[in-house]
Amino acid sequence: MKKIKIYSLLVIALLAGALGACDQDVDQALKDIIKQDLGYLPVISTFTIVSPTQATGNNPTPVRAGATVTLDLRYWSEGQIDRVRLSSRQGTTDTPVFIYDQNYSPAYSRVTRTDSLRVNYTVPANVAAGTRIRMEATVVNVGLPDHPRTAAVELVVNP
Repeated sequence: MKKIKIYSLLVIALLAGALGACDQDVDQALKDIIKQDLGYLPVISTFTIVSPTQATGNNPTPVRAGATVTLDLRYWSEGQIDRVRLSSRQGTTDTPVFIYDQNYSPAYSRVTRTDSLRVNYTVPANVAAGTRIRMEATVVNVGLPDHPRTAAVELVVNP
């Protein structure tokens, strides 16, 4: 009986030692992949074309060269917003051209519960028919220039 108690205590001590050894650095793999908390990132709720009427789905909206397009950006952030930018890019290889690049200016909409921005863009008159123009909206929070939020819509120039 005495030997059973000794063996039982020895087995319990070995199990406790083994379990104790396993607890060290259990979460090290998680710590290796988790980076510093960035805080709140901006959110783009919607980025749409108001005029002319936006095409459905992922289809580009047809426009004529020289026409004016009204863009509507709805966005928000729990953190402090630094800049709002809108840019256009013709085709897939052209460099983006900023059509709006301003420091954040509050424009809260009670209806959508977001900040709202409407910008008019004039399609260049010398653009060939069939050219796609990608319009991008970018919202950047203070201190997080490497983590912007971007949304895009596309136009296609009709003859």
